[in-house]
Amino acid sequence: MKRNNYLFVLLLFSILTTGCQSEDNNNELSWGETADTEKLEITPTEIEVGTADNQLPGREVEPHAQIAVIDITLENTSDSSLVLDRDFYYESFGITVEDETGIGRMDTNAFPFDGVFLGDLKAGETVDTRLEIYNSLGQMYLVFDHGGDLESGYEVRWRID
Repeated sequence: MKRNNYLFVLLLFSILTTGCQSEDNNNELSWGETADTEKLEITPTEIEVGTADNQLPGREVEPHAQIAVIDITLENTSDSSLVLDRDFYYESFGITVEDETGIGRMDTNAFPFDGVFLGDLKAGETVDTRLEIYNSLGQMYLVFDHGGDLESGYEVRWRID
């Protein structure tokens, strides 16, 4: 009887764990679809991917890497200004590559890219900005987490085709 109870508890735990995992996977949006997060609405609008064989103007990509140049629209839906600085971009946005463990990030201090909005985004304001992130070759996903803990998960992701 105790063995049956143990098996039941194990089965129930497995079902709950699987349910939680599949809930986490439901936060993938189609490209161009807006994510409504706690403080921002984020809409990726344009994407260019550069590789060693398909160089983008003004950027150099090594044979083992790729770059994603992503235009996004950010709308501040909170009641206060948001500071969009190096820390915001570095901690909140990233690129994951399928079957890879690391997260590519954009560091505006090390690489001051053109088209990146840096400053205060006042409540209710919208801005068009850009992300430029190098990563290893493979299927890429743009990920966002306002809490800045991308290694532990993310609020939303978009597949980059």
